[in-house]
Parts: sequence; structure tokens; C-alpha cells
Amino acid sequence: MKSSYEYVVIGAGSGAMTIIEGLKSQKKDFLVISKDIGGESTNSGCIPSKSLLRFADEYYKSGSKSKTKADEILEKVSQKIDLILKSDAKNLEG
Repeated sequence: MKSSYEYVVIGAGSGAMTIIEGLKSQKKDFLVISKDIGGESTNSGCIPSKSLLRFADEYYKSGSKSKTKADEILEKVSQKIDLILKSDAKNLEG
């Protein structure tokens, strides 16, 4: 690992990802410091809550009376988060 960088980005949430994209497009030298990928929005805020609402609405509109679909809805939310995290991880690659 290098010992100096032009920029240091702390965190890998949605705000940091925007900065990282800008730095990459300008071919800047930078280091990302983060314990994990994705911030509050991806892991516990906007993405999970909006996905849960969307999938629950789709389920409701389907007219199903089964109560066993909750696990399927939560699995879809988890898959959506995983897809975003994989995309974010790819963005971090140089």
C-alpha cells in the first residue's frame, strides 16, 4: 500500500460513493477508509424501507391471502440490498 494519496475518503456510504465516482472520473489518486460498504441509507434506511414498501404493495395488489409470503418479501429486500452493495464494491475497485 502506498504511503501518501492526493485524497482520502472516509466511509463508503452513498455520499462517499458520489465523491469516489468524481475522483475516479478525474483520475485522481485516493484512498477509501471504511469498515464496510454502504452507509445508513443502503443498510438500514431508505433502500430497505422503500423496498419493503414496494414489495409489500406488490404482494397486496396480487390479492394473495397467504400469510407465509412475509419471508419472501424480506428475502427480496435482502437481495436488493446485496445488489446495491455489490455495485458499490465494484465502484471501489480501481
